Amino acid sequence: MKITLGAITFFVIMIFFYVIVNGFLQSLSGTPVWGSITHPQYILLSEKIPVSVLYKDIISPVQMHIKTIYRNKAGKYYGEKHYKDLIVILRGSGKKTIVLPAIRSDSIAQVRIRVVLFLERASAGDGSRNLEVFGKPIRSRWISVSGTPLTMDGRSPGVWDIISNGYQTGLWKTNRGDYSFSGWMITFFYICSFVVLLFVAGKSSGVAIRDKVFWHSICAIILFLSINKQLDIQMLFTDIARTAAKEYQVYAIRKPFQIRIISFFASMGISFFIPLMILLRRCHKSIFLATGGVFCLFTFLCLRLVSHHKVEAVFSHSVGIFTYFDFLELLGIFLVSSSAVWYFRTLVTSRSQLQAE
Repeated sequence: MKITLGAITFFVIMIFFYVIVNGFLQSLSGTPVWGSITHPQYILLSEKIPVSVLYKDIISPVQMHIKTIYRNKAGKYYGEKHYKDLIVILRGSGKKTIVLPAIRSDSIAQVRIRVVLFLERASAGDGSRNLEVFGKPIRSRWISVSGTPLTMDGRSPGVWDIISNGYQTGLWKTNRGDYSFSGWMITFFYICSFVVLLFVAGKSSGVAIRDKVFWHSICAIILFLSINKQLDIQMLFTDIARTAAKEYQVYAIRKPFQIRIISFFASMGISFFIPLMILLRRCHKSIFLATGGVFCLFTFLCLRLVSHHKVEAVFSHSVGIFTYFDFLELLGIFLVSSSAVWYFRTLVTSRSQLQAE
C-alpha cells in the first residue's frame, strides 16, 4: 500500500513539474496585450495549417488580417503571403480558429505567422473610411517546415542502422572526452571525490543501513561520472538521437522534442528528489547536502544529453577557464565531497563520545 501511494505521489509531482517546466520553455516570448496566437509546433508539407487567435478586451469591431512570412533552407527571406480571403471581424473576447492553406514549395524551411488588427475609422471631409492598426500585432515564432517523416527511399530505418550511423557519422567517434585543462581538472576533482566517498563508505560500519546504502550508491555514481567525464556517453546518445531525427526527417523540427525531453527529465528529477528528501528526513543533514550535489550533477548530465541550443548557449559562456556547465558540475562535486567529510567528522565525534562514556 505504501509503495503504491508513493508511486502515485511520484507521478503526480512529476506531471505537475512537467507542466510548469514545459510551459516556461514554450513561453520564451512575451504575450501581447490584446491576445495570443496558437499554432502547430511544426508544419508538414501539403498539410493545412490550423491557427487559433485568442483575443480579449476589444471594444470596437476590428478586422483581423493574417499573413505568413517564409524563409528558405539558408535562413534567408523567401517571400510572404497575405490572406485577404481570410479576413474576419473580431469584438470583445473569444477565440477564432483559421485554417491556412498548405505550403507546397519544398524550398521553404521556416514560416512565421503574423496577425494584425485594423480598426476602421471615418476620414474627415470626404466621408471615406480608412484603416488604423489596433494594438500591437502578434506573431508566432519561426515554425519549421518538414517533409514526410520517412526516409527518402520510403522505408522506416532499422534500430541497428540508426545506432551504427550515429556512431560512424557522429562526434563521439573522434571527439569524445574533454581533454582541455579545465576538463582534466574536473576529472581530477571527480577522482578525489570518489576517494573521499570510498573512505567514508568503508568507515560506515555500524550505522543505519539506509546511510550505508546511500553512501555506497553515491560512491558508485561518482565513479561512473568520473569515467564518463572523458568517455562522454551522453554525446554518443545525442549522436544516435540526431541520426534518428535526420533519418525520420524531423531534425529541422527537433526543438519541440528537445523541450519535451528537458521537461521530462526535469520533472522526473524533481519528482524523485522531493520523495527522497521526505524518506531521508531523519538522516543526518549531510545526506541532504549530498543529495543536492547529485541533483546538480544530474541536471548537468541531462542538459548535455538533450543538447538544446539556447540552453547550451547560456551555459557555455566562459568565466576564466571554466564555463557555467563546469561550475554546475564543480558545484555538484563540492557538495557531495563536503557532505561526506561532514558526515565522517560527525561519525568520528559520536564514536569518540561513546568511547568516553
